[in-house]
Amino acid sequence: MALSNNVIGAINFVAMLLSIPIIGAGIWLANQPDNSCVKILQWPVIVLGVLILVVSLAGFIGGFWRIPWLLIAYLVGMLILIILLACLVVFIYMVTIRGSGHLAPSRAYLEYHLEDFSAWLQRRVRSSYKWERIKACLSSTEMCAQLNQSYTMAMDFFNAHLTPIESGCCKPPTECGYTFVNPTNWISPINNIADPDCIQWNNDQTQLCYNCNSCKAGLLANLKQEWRKADIILLITLIALICVYLIGCCAFRNAKTEDIFRRYKQDAFLVYFWLKNVLLLIHFIRGLKFVQSSDELCAICEWHPTLSDNIWKMSLLSLTKTKKWVIAGVFARISISDKKLSLESSSQNPLTEMAANSTIIGTINFITLLFSVPIIGAGIWLANEPDNSCVKILQWPLIIVGISISIVALLGFVGGCWRITWLLIIYLVAMFILIVVFACLVVSIYLITNKGSGHPAPGRSYMEHDLDDFSGWLRRKVVSPNKWDRVRSCLNSTDMCSELNQRYRIAQDFFNSRLTSIQYGCCMPPAECGYTYINPTYWLTPNNTAATIDCLQWSNDQMQLCYHCDSCKAGLLANLTKEWRRVDIILFITLVVLICVYLTGFCCALRKCRTGNSSPTRKEQNT
Repeated sequence: MALSNNVIGAINFVAMLLSIPIIGAGIWLANQPDNSCVKILQWPVIVLGVLILVVSLAGFIGGFWRIPWLLIAYLVGMLILIILLACLVVFIYMVTIRGSGHLAPSRAYLEYHLEDFSAWLQRRVRSSYKWERIKACLSSTEMCAQLNQSYTMAMDFFNAHLTPIESGCCKPPTECGYTFVNPTNWISPINNIADPDCIQWNNDQTQLCYNCNSCKAGLLANLKQEWRKADIILLITLIALICVYLIGCCAFRNAKTEDIFRRYKQDAFLVYFWLKNVLLLIHFIRGLKFVQSSDELCAICEWHPTLSDNIWKMSLLSLTKTKKWVIAGVFARISISDKKLSLESSSQNPLTEMAANSTIIGTINFITLLFSVPIIGAGIWLANEPDNSCVKILQWPLIIVGISISIVALLGFVGGCWRITWLLIIYLVAMFILIVVFACLVVSIYLITNKGSGHPAPGRSYMEHDLDDFSGWLRRKVVSPNKWDRVRSCLNSTDMCSELNQRYRIAQDFFNSRLTSIQYGCCMPPAECGYTYINPTYWLTPNNTAATIDCLQWSNDQMQLCYHCDSCKAGLLANLTKEWRRVDIILFITLVVLICVYLTGFCCALRKCRTGNSSPTRKEQNT
């Protein structure tokens, strides 16, 4: 019991530590200028983190000082808090799933529309009363004034990657046709009725476009980015908290089981052996009924297996004339000898064997739960890669499969620790289905990425790719004009091409560099076109550019470059192929381990539980 309580205390200390990232995420959101003006998410996160800290502290005290009511309060309170945290994580994901930016013509930054975001977020800024308070807070910051210091030339400003809130609040929408003077001062066009926001623009530094819908949309886009980062932290913490909570529940249950076993030994065995002693006494009294001499008593002592000790023979011989003392001596001897028997029998207690099997099953399912982490991690890593975040093919299936495996493993863990048969059956069936689905996913990734090797470009150290080299399934993801326009606008919002101008000044350095597949496909013309190098994203057109269709697609406009080229699509697919192959190796190793754990672990433990009742030892005990 003391060991289990110490384990519970240590587990609650870990839960106390896990409350720190939750509180930290809330404090980080509170210090962001946009979140500090809106004040939606930070306080619920901070309050939830503080409550988890307080409840974990109660469990910590209850575990080390063995206060049962504190432990029960911890188990109930932490369960409620975990459910609330899970609801918060899902809620943040649902309200931030919509709201991508739109590419403005001849601009590097994105612009946003209020209608693209979830209705719940829109309601946070549509109310005039709420927006007046938010607008006053935003106008008091330096986010627009510092743009005047950073960008003095129009081209520098147009090629800058502004934050969503800067793009929406500090300048008029691009479609209005305003003429640039500086980032917060624009000359109004003759006709500015293209958008209602065009009329709202004001060069007054306290007004600007704070009354525009584009400013509201930019604020929501900023909130979305920051909330997504916080949601990842909360999701990881939630998984860790669930694991810690389940381990704590098992430790608490084991402590209670130890009490049950102790009472069973003290009560059940005591009743059993006292009844046995009574029967033995009755049998012995019947033998004493016709005893007339010490010789006859010795014969009875030799015959009775419990009274074969020589010392007790001497005691009985000295008390032959007083039969009640003889009976008392026999009773004491039987009781002492049966204590030893009770200890031997308790080591073969069927409840102990059942608890051991349940612990094995719970441990195996906990290992399965841990192996869902690399699957979810692989999906999150792909989601944070610029190319995968633009295409959005593989990351969400991986995250969904990983979360499904973790949920099913949790069911098996609970069923194993609490001996709930139907939960174990659900775990067995569902995990089999998930392993089959997971195996199909691993094989599909391998088959899809098995093609698409590049070919060396003349006079270059990097490889170039052709779109026809890749599998038909991958090509269909980028051939469609509708799909490619969305992917292209996403790629254009990154710094992957502009950073090349800062890194490479000399042509030879650029030609000898190891570019990524997507950089040499989208940021420069194909080598066979014969363009003359000026800088990585600016090339002089040759007299004859009819080598390939991609040669005609090239443009020195920093917003165009070769994003319409097939070489850009091929470069994107080559990048995806490399990243998916790395992920596939991790997934394959995880799949093999999951299969081994599923087959050798759970099935063997289940078989042991089923065959336990028919074992020879159990038959002997029943006899």
